[in-house]
Amino acid sequence: MLEVCALFGTLLADHDGIYDPRDYNDRLLLGLKGTLSEAELHLLRQRMHQGIMNKAKRGELFNLVPIGYLRSPTGQFMLDPDEQVQAMIHLVFDMFDEAGTVSGVLRFLVQQKLQLPFRSHTGADRWQLQWRRPTRQRLRTLLHHPIYAGAYTWGRKRIDPRRKAPGNPGSGRTVVPAEQCTVLLKDRCPAYIAWARYDANHRRMAENQNRCDRQGAPREGSALLKGLLVCGRCQCRMVVRYDRLYKVRGPNLNHPRYACTHNGIEYGESLCQSLTGRVLDEFVAQQALTVLQPASLALSLSATEDIEQQRMNIDGHWRHRVERARYDVDRARRQYEAVEPENRLVVRELKRQWEQKLLDLRGLEEQYERFGQKQATALTDDERRQIHELSCDIPKLWHAPQTTTVDRQNIVRHLIERVIVTAPPGSQHVDVTIQWAWNFVSQHTLIRPVGRYEQLDNYQQLLDRILELHDQKKSSARIA
Repeated sequence: MLEVCALFGTLLADHDGIYDPRDYNDRLLLGLKGTLSEAELHLLRQRMHQGIMNKAKRGELFNLVPIGYLRSPTGQFMLDPDEQVQAMIHLVFDMFDEAGTVSGVLRFLVQQKLQLPFRSHTGADRWQLQWRRPTRQRLRTLLHHPIYAGAYTWGRKRIDPRRKAPGNPGSGRTVVPAEQCTVLLKDRCPAYIAWARYDANHRRMAENQNRCDRQGAPREGSALLKGLLVCGRCQCRMVVRYDRLYKVRGPNLNHPRYACTHNGIEYGESLCQSLTGRVLDEFVAQQALTVLQPASLALSLSATEDIEQQRMNIDGHWRHRVERARYDVDRARRQYEAVEPENRLVVRELKRQWEQKLLDLRGLEEQYERFGQKQATALTDDERRQIHELSCDIPKLWHAPQTTTVDRQNIVRHLIERVIVTAPPGSQHVDVTIQWAWNFVSQHTLIRPVGRYEQLDNYQQLLDRILELHDQKKSSARIA
């Protein structure tokens, strides 16, 4: 700037005097004053930042209000007084406990035609309650935010200069875990869930990531132990491959095969070990069914209670929607009755709004009626009997056509933490170690299908028998 002023002969002035940038002494003085001003601005900025940090460390600095909370007159956060909003937040956390994935919660909300609450922070409808269609990002934000566990945090969102894109001021923003925040104060805000439940949800979402060191979320495919199987040699997770048997059983039947490919991908070494998945899956499934069999009665009662509770939650949400619609109708009616009849311009518009609210209420009541006819709140005696029969016959429930592969994977993951296998290349035996969820370890050995006769235990006896039959002049078909 001084170079430009000196080039055009521009004079600079402040409260102390007038300076000519072309003069050496004046220019030296301007440079000294600029340096002192920059240092003063740095000190002011540092003091302001330290004041912000002191307020944040006291838990008194708040930004935007998350869904399900409102700002009190004192500036603190409080639970949203709307019962429907609170019920929806609780429903999202309950459904995540059941589904285990954000996608599962999203599919449930879409199937039940449920919406998420939203309050805008800007505009004419600021702080007004709205209901919008659920999205994956909103659910992820709700499940990741530590305030729902009663924790105050500051410094969750940071700007990474390495990720900033030119022309996009909002780029480069990253969200760090609660433990890495600059300020973390537990039990400081009203909570929807306990901190232990939030921590478990956070770990579960981290494990759902499709990475080599994570279990990954249950997915489609016939493999039962996807994400649970660990190589007994290198202690790395084994991946799933699917072999299609076109000639034997048609092109649509997938046969899983587990393989340890970590050393081959990372270090270029040969395949650590590989084995067919059908026998191993059937064996682990049988072990899981054996464990579940004594708890059939408890499972029956628990399933009945869970289904009834879920239906009551959904029915309560529909009742809240109808109640809100009726309130809107009453409010529109009061507005219509309060206006002067002579003011026709306003009367016509308020009458139109009242009629529209009545139509919306009628449509919502019809939807609620259809929902009640399709799915009653309380279980019938026939449904209770069916649940009890299925719980008592767990193998039948396991092999039922309505039970998907994702359901079986979820059941196994609730019982088993991981399965360690070691398959010697020259043997048909497989050493299996099952680590159960209650800190119990069981050791097993099973026989797997092999691709060469040399891997069979009775290979030498089989070879001797073939040679004996050959010496007896038997034909090859007869020997076979």
